[in-house]
Amino acid sequence: YPNQVLHDGMATPASEGNLEQDLARAGFSRATLTRQSQALPQAQAMTEQLPVPIANTPVAENNKDAIAILGRIQLGHLTERLDEVADWGRILSLGEQQRLAFGRLILAAPQAAFLDEATSAMDEGLEDAMYRLVRELLPNTIIVSVGHRSTLVPHHVRQLILQGGGRWVVQ
Repeated sequence: YPNQVLHDGMATPASEGNLEQDLARAGFSRATLTRQSQALPQAQAMTEQLPVPIANTPVAENNKDAIAILGRIQLGHLTERLDEVADWGRILSLGEQQRLAFGRLILAAPQAAFLDEATSAMDEGLEDAMYRLVRELLPNTIIVSVGHRSTLVPHHVRQLILQGGGRWVVQ
């Protein structure tokens, strides 16, 4: 059902290409979408990589905020390079890029976050650390994860299982 949004156990028609309206209709005023394959813009300073491109979203107000977030997402080795303009998509490994996305998530502090394969390039220990960090710093944020790892299950209170043929169940 590609043109429907799942909300409270039922599918409703989706707005044509407007996820923001669909989320507002479902009761969310702000949401963050994070994809594993989200490419980093070329030739920007590291501080420009942290802000999330969503209207009305708080961002790191100064390097102090950026340094603190980089430390918490285990990228503290980049703090001395905050103002360096570089092609970070080539410099950072995919796992580092995914941790940077978690930093963006924390700075955005959305009501809901949709994480699509957000930890696929991390080992299980880093995955656990990132989800625990989000729970610690964003305890009221609704986290929806799409992934294939069983290690994601302990980080969620419910699991949507797609059974095929349009059937699904929430556990």
